[in-house]
Amino acid sequence: MRIELPEKMSLETIPQFLSQIDSVLSKPAGEELVLDFSRVNHLDMSGVGTVVRCMERCRTEKIEIRFENVDPKLSHLLGFVNIEDVAGSTGPPPKKRGIFEKIGRDTRWYFKDTLGFLEFLGKTTSILAKELLRPDKIRWSDTFYYLEATGVNALPIVGLISLLLGMIIAFQSSDQLAQFGANIFVVELVSISMLRELSPLITSILIAGRSGSAFTAEIGTMQVSEEVDAMRVIGLDLTEYLISPKFWSLLIALPLLVFFGDLMGLIGGAVIANWKLDIPYMTFILRLQEKVAVTHLVLGLGKCFAFAAIISIVGCYRGMLVTSGAGSVGRQTTSSVVTSIFLVIIADAAFSIIFTMVGI
Repeated sequence: MRIELPEKMSLETIPQFLSQIDSVLSKPAGEELVLDFSRVNHLDMSGVGTVVRCMERCRTEKIEIRFENVDPKLSHLLGFVNIEDVAGSTGPPPKKRGIFEKIGRDTRWYFKDTLGFLEFLGKTTSILAKELLRPDKIRWSDTFYYLEATGVNALPIVGLISLLLGMIIAFQSSDQLAQFGANIFVVELVSISMLRELSPLITSILIAGRSGSAFTAEIGTMQVSEEVDAMRVIGLDLTEYLISPKFWSLLIALPLLVFFGDLMGLIGGAVIANWKLDIPYMTFILRLQEKVAVTHLVLGLGKCFAFAAIISIVGCYRGMLVTSGAGSVGRQTTSSVVTSIFLVIIADAAFSIIFTMVGI
């Protein structure tokens, strides 16, 4: 069946065109539909969308469709419409990748991504080192803004998780320690594990998911809206304006958050120790002062500076990789969180090995 499209293919004539399509769909399957564009002299995007919708319906009804007499002046509007893709095609299916080809492509991508990250890290580090020598060059107003966003606003979730973590450690160990009459050792167990390992690691993972992803999404959105390109055109330093405030704010905020998490974890452990093991709060505090060295607190806080650098730089790097569209922002944000957590855990393992070898 042939349908001659109206002269003006727009919102006013679409209902008439759709009624003709309905009559075609009532025909038996296998009928061919020809859309004749010989009369069309005006075609807007609503008309193009209607044609595409018609093609999809024809594919559902297994009706073949083709175009005829398309004016070259209008063909560019239909250029993105692939009849074979939308209406169905009997061509060969796409070739499936073999396992070795997939491994090769993935390896090449990871290699290129690693080289890109190292290049970004080198450029960023050189500028941040100059700012460290000249603190007056740091954009402190932006830094304090991000310090509030990454630090102050994160206090409730960090405090709650650390409190529960300290309570869980004390609760799980209480029965085992009570069997040997070693109730008092719950103080060392909770304090050393929280100060040295768990509080820095868990807090860094929380901040990677909370603030690192926010850095990526913010810069990625600026990429999509071409704000980053505009900054480049007018000669602004992207590291100074986009990366430096985020880096310095997280470098200040993360150790403070970890210290707050240490306190909340110790409070949680003291509460459970008092409830399950009948250890008075004052005894818990005195045992903490007597048996737990300040070294554990210093080592835990010291690691936070490396964790903060990893989270901020990875978050900004992934944001700069955003190309266009919300999908790219989502992919890079996910990659930012996964990469940050992975590198933080690797760094924590490296610190543990180094501290053990040194004997601290």
